[in-house]
Amino acid sequence: MHVKFTVYYKTSAMKELERLPKNAQQKIVESIVALERGDFYKVEKLQGYDDYYRSKRAWPYRILFVVEESVIRITHIVHRQGAYK
Repeated sequence: MHVKFTVYYKTSAMKELERLPKNAQQKIVESIVALERGDFYKVEKLQGYDDYYRSKRAWPYRILFVVEESVIRITHIVHRQGAYK
């Protein structure tokens, strides 16, 4: 049984998403919908941070987010080369 999450976007994350090409936007939104359903496939904990900071792959982009109980807060959507700086 999967847990259903509520997803919130930080304003800057929404702007980052809007700047991407349409095909990349679609792939990222599909990944976020999967997160909302509780599908954490290709999700990694960020090293050096508390347990609730995560990254999900949506090649070649990364969705950086925080998990708090049943809430996911999308903080950044960035290209993989700049994701962890």
